[in-house]
Amino acid sequence: MEISVQELGWGFVRTCFKLYQNSGIFVYLFLIAMFFLFLRKKAGWERPLGYFIILLFLTVFNPLISAKVVEKLNMSFEFYRFIWILPISVVIAYSLTFVLFDKERKAWIRYGFLCACLLLILFPGKTILAKGLEQAENLYKIPKEVIQVCDIIKNDFDEQKKAGLYLPDERIRVAAEFEWIVLLNQYDPSIELTLTYGRVSSLRAIEDRDISELPVDLQVRRQIMHGMLDYEELGGTVFSDAINVSRTHYIIIRTDSQARPFVEGCSVLKISEISDYIVYRVIPY
Repeated sequence: MEISVQELGWGFVRTCFKLYQNSGIFVYLFLIAMFFLFLRKKAGWERPLGYFIILLFLTVFNPLISAKVVEKLNMSFEFYRFIWILPISVVIAYSLTFVLFDKERKAWIRYGFLCACLLLILFPGKTILAKGLEQAENLYKIPKEVIQVCDIIKNDFDEQKKAGLYLPDERIRVAAEFEWIVLLNQYDPSIELTLTYGRVSSLRAIEDRDISELPVDLQVRRQIMHGMLDYEELGGTVFSDAINVSRTHYIIIRTDSQARPFVEGCSVLKISEISDYIVYRVIPY
């Protein structure tokens, strides 16, 4: 959800806190815990911490001040990071620990707090799986399709290498859509990527430079990036030539990818289709 101080005005800070805690009560628990620590008789290091947090609420989290500063500095999208300054989890945990293990406090109070803590942990909120996420089915914590595709590619590459299509010391090189870049490296670093995450970022940074000014290696990868990630019509055989010059062996795309016409316009052979993904082997010129 995108919010701006121009639209919300003084309510901007309150909305940021509301979005930060979502449907939880951690901010309220934090304020109660700080009030408790600040007022207790044997307060030690908690007092300076309390002064620090009070100062934050008088300055950074003061709507009268922060709304004007945020608007002046155009920091609507960065303001939420100030909430990270607040030691919310530490203060709540410390306060509860102090209450539970303070032997000077009556037993029924301590046991009551213990039961309240257990109920708070067990019942409110939802599990992360309730948001539509699937529990990981492997130790790598990645989609099973990634493992299946990598196994297919490696087996096919070994067969083609035995047939003499590739050099004995040649490594697998794969061109994939952006969502696969990190996953492939995470599962099997031995698979080289035509477009790595860092390469894509650097190419984006020099997007305004004329392609003729770039080294041949970057020219080729920019053309592949425009075709596979930007779905840009390059015309002629520009994309297929770039794939071959880059020595890419395999291409992975979604079945509904807009890059599919460019890929199938190359000299490729479909070797597998798993779930929503297609794996092509590039046939060298």
